[in-house]
Amino acid sequence: MFTQIAVVVSFCLWEIAAFEESVVSSEQKWTLAQFYVPFGLVPLVMVADMILRVHKRVEIAEQLKRK
Repeated sequence: MFTQIAVVVSFCLWEIAAFEESVVSSEQKWTLAQFYVPFGLVPLVMVADMILRVHKRVEIAEQLKRK
């Protein structure tokens, strides 16, 4: 779920960056991005933490198999 949130927010930020300057000014883009960044950053940190925890468990399981 957190991975999906991070991906969707990154697409939202990409779309904001792609807006034409005639439609949305740079200041408005920055304001919009400030609202979206926390919603992308928190899930990315959680995904990284999840990956590290799973990796540690897999390493421990492999070490136990070898014994």
